[in-house]
Amino acid sequence: MTERELFARSYAQYIALRSGDHVLLNQLDEVLKEDTVRDIVIQWSVKDFMPVGQAFDILFRKQKWLR
Repeated sequence: MTERELFARSYAQYIALRSGDHVLLNQLDEVLKEDTVRDIVIQWSVKDFMPVGQAFDILFRKQKWLR
């Protein structure tokens, strides 16, 4: 994957997890299930994503996009 694609996937996962939107969370769950079956990592597990999510939080607070 390119850096741009990695960023897009991580940002999409961040939005799904932080928003708590049920539709997005269900879609993320489906992708994670598919990845497990195919042994292809397209998204991080929720546990593995924690540091990435925290990095987004820090970045967005610095930009004053989050309080």
